[in-house]
Amino acid sequence: MRTLILLIALGLGIPASTHPRVSSFKEEEISFKNGDIELSGTLTLPVTSGQHPALVMITGSGPQNRDEEVAGFKSFKIIAEYLSEHGIAVLRCDDRGVGHSKGPSVFESTDQDFATDVIAGIKYLETRNDIYPKQIGLFGHSEGGTVAPLVYTKYTGIAFMIIMAGPAGVSGADALLEQQFAIGKAAGSSDTEITAGIKYYKGLFDVLKKTKDTASLTAYIRNGAMERFNLLPPEEKEKTDTAVFIKTILQRDMHLFNTTWFRALIEFNAKPYLEKVTCPVLMLWGGKDLQVSRRQNEQQMLGALKKAGNKNVTSKLFENANHLFLNAVTGSPSEYKTLPKEFVTGFLPFISEWLHKNKIII
Repeated sequence: MRTLILLIALGLGIPASTHPRVSSFKEEEISFKNGDIELSGTLTLPVTSGQHPALVMITGSGPQNRDEEVAGFKSFKIIAEYLSEHGIAVLRCDDRGVGHSKGPSVFESTDQDFATDVIAGIKYLETRNDIYPKQIGLFGHSEGGTVAPLVYTKYTGIAFMIIMAGPAGVSGADALLEQQFAIGKAAGSSDTEITAGIKYYKGLFDVLKKTKDTASLTAYIRNGAMERFNLLPPEEKEKTDTAVFIKTILQRDMHLFNTTWFRALIEFNAKPYLEKVTCPVLMLWGGKDLQVSRRQNEQQMLGALKKAGNKNVTSKLFENANHLFLNAVTGSPSEYKTLPKEFVTGFLPFISEWLHKNKIII
């Protein structure tokens, strides 16, 4: 039985990066407050004078730094600098409790909380003389792509939205079950192993939804660990300490699953919020993405936007892209570290062209 990867590989508390200033864009280290929480980040700006359109970037699952750095790939940094070179300001921040940002851990928070952090960033941008306040949009990756529609419903005036591999068409539980299936298949797991894994996680989600009782969750995970031990090959079982095996799984799974964030994640569904989004929307998909399924989400999201009366929606597939939009071999998260750290061909230019087409960048 394989462990859930979640909606993006976790970049646990990696400090924000610094780099020499590039002549084709400007950058500033900034901070602002969301109530008592101080958030820190980087604002990149075009070198031209005057007011600029802007977007706020929203990270995926787990504690992420402002670059959304995963396996050495600083995707948000690359996107921000490219887009600022092409005429738009970009704000990216360390998640609450990560890097230079203060506040409670991501695991103690929910998408509702993350939405308020994004809104605080928008309000900060609106105070600046070099930002055009009527042309501020959102860019959400993975779980960030489910937060973006929520922000839209909470704050008037969002001008556009870019959703990069966002599972905004289904619940978090359904997205994670689909992920479990896809990654298991890619790893060569047997149908029996995959079925057992999905059964385990369905049961886990039921326990989490029915009660906040830690004892019930502990008992369920312990029983699952025992079942997993019994499935080990005889030769491996002989050299494995049963008590240590179960204790290791119990500690690991309780650390993740018994959190405010995970309990809220599995129940959250962004689709009802997407049904209210009428601004221009760009959806980006990876054909080899095993963490968020285009097949599962795209039509649900298009239907939600149609229900909103939204007639300006673009959905773009990059056939060889994985969840990070790297050029993938299998799409498995296990290969992230070995792939060249650059986006698939055409990814960044397509975003820039879409912004130009929608007159966000003039």
